[in-house]
Amino acid sequence: MNLVPSSREIMAEDQSVTLDDVTRIWLLARSLSVIFGALTVGLTYLLGRELFEDKAHALVAAWLAAVMPTMVIQSHYLTVDGPVGFWFLLAVWLMLKAAKKGGAALWAVAGLAAGLATATKYNAIVGLIPAAGAIWVSRGEKSGQPQTGFWRLASVFVGGAAAGFLLGCPYAALAFGEWRQGLSELLQYNNYPANWLYPWLHLSRLSLGWPAWLLFLVSLSVIALKRDRAGILLAAAVIPYFVIYGYKASPYMRHMVLIVPLMVLIMAYALDRAGGYPRRRVYYFIVAGLIMLASGYALANSLAWVRVMSGKDTREEAAEYIIQRVPKGSDIGLAGQLWFYTPALEESEYKLIRLEYRPEKLQHFMPPLVVVSEHEAKQYAASRVPEEVGNRFFQLLNLRYNIIRVFKRVPRC
Repeated sequence: MNLVPSSREIMAEDQSVTLDDVTRIWLLARSLSVIFGALTVGLTYLLGRELFEDKAHALVAAWLAAVMPTMVIQSHYLTVDGPVGFWFLLAVWLMLKAAKKGGAALWAVAGLAAGLATATKYNAIVGLIPAAGAIWVSRGEKSGQPQTGFWRLASVFVGGAAAGFLLGCPYAALAFGEWRQGLSELLQYNNYPANWLYPWLHLSRLSLGWPAWLLFLVSLSVIALKRDRAGILLAAAVIPYFVIYGYKASPYMRHMVLIVPLMVLIMAYALDRAGGYPRRRVYYFIVAGLIMLASGYALANSLAWVRVMSGKDTREEAAEYIIQRVPKGSDIGLAGQLWFYTPALEESEYKLIRLEYRPEKLQHFMPPLVVVSEHEAKQYAASRVPEEVGNRFFQLLNLRYNIIRVFKRVPRC
């Protein structure tokens, strides 16, 4: 007996594929997410060992990465966000090792990891290119020698990256036209309006929790003051994502998984550089207090999330509530555009009206019941429409409707 059905059986919706098969697929895939998450914590420590003289700061970074809510959450899900974080960190770590030892073989392996990262999720290239540039420049500055063999080693790295990308995404070569069309559709899917402050004030704060978020912002100022090799590398790998997440203001914390380990490394970097000043006992108390506050708050949120997710899905509770109380054939308004915010209702039993956050659609249909998720109510998922349109929609919704039932709220940082 096979552990899981073949891909051909799944795609053909073969009747031999049962719910038990699907359960095993999810269990296996989520187990891989757990493994990648644990390995990412280990890589955070290894990267810290390359950047900091004191092993304790690398341990602090690994501990913070292990308890951050975004890291914990994505280690439970079957998505690409966890694995891309692993490959991304592995590529940066290997590039640092290659820059120290200078061997073409290491640069090839680093390129392979970079290619696998990009194949796993395309936006990995946004941070890998500036990170590679920062590592290469610092390589020459540290040795005090000219950048010898640049083109040869760069070619080896790019060749390894191309091989890794095709290994992880062979479809790009086997069916280039369809791959290009899929890439275009992906860009359209991520067509969020610009909000340059959103990643700084919201996305990063929700991903880290407010104590670690404040520590991160302060730590960035240390990089600006010191401007040394380690700080420039970390900033080069992280800042581009704040730019693209501002240009296309993604509402999803999972998009931060790629850089959360680097963000906690920036915090450890600030602690490491602060150690260069004369130390007093009060310094150790302050550092210990900051670490305990940041990690304690993050850990509490992670544990709260695990507890909530071990219970019944609120979408299922909402669906049961509606089925028991709303007559079949009734109009039901769904605030958003995407199905995964929606209770599991059959379209053959109810007339489901997707309002798409448009006030004119709400005013036109005025369904007797409107279902809104917490994300939609907080306007995180509404960012695919201009902010003023979303605001008008929720203002009209609050004016015309009363809340009749609220299900469990998921704890947030």
